[in-house]
Amino acid sequence: MKKALSAGIVSLVAFISFTASANANWCDIGYDYNASTNSCDPYWMDFSENDGFTSYIQLGVQSSNKGFDSGFSITYWLELICEKRKLSVRVYGDPLGLYADTNLYGSGSGQVKFDNGQPKTIRYQRTSDLEGVWLSDARGFVRGLMRSNSSVSFKIFGINGPHIATFPKGDVGSYAKSLRNRGCNF
Repeated sequence: MKKALSAGIVSLVAFISFTASANANWCDIGYDYNASTNSCDPYWMDFSENDGFTSYIQLGVQSSNKGFDSGFSITYWLELICEKRKLSVRVYGDPLGLYADTNLYGSGSGQVKFDNGQPKTIRYQRTSDLEGVWLSDARGFVRGLMRSNSSVSFKIFGINGPHIATFPKGDVGSYAKSLRNRGCNF
């Protein structure tokens, strides 16, 4: 009886350890598990398409922080898009948009900083669905992102206050050649 009880306890401890380890290593789509910090780090995802009719490069990354508005958790997204030799940069929120507080023409300004550098003013156009913004100087932004060491942060003012989102630089540099090959130089 004593051996059976010991074996049962050992099995239970092994099961609990395995379950805790498996749960700690599980991250949402778009995140890799980082064992050294025991956290989930976001990475750049490639949503590009070339089906013979449509051809573009679309790279996206989720913010490493969440925003909160009216009781909702917001995930921020940063996207680099190269279509027809034109480079575009979009920042938006999901499931609630940024609803950028802009003038009647849909243009506005916010702030960006690379790593822990000084904030710089950026100009943007509001997206037609009001959920995000298109940066006016996409090439300048991408140059700054490629030169940064680890991250880029935005402060975009919305109708309910500022949205502050931080994105990892991650492996975006590995896509630089693909962007240039499609005519999207920066």
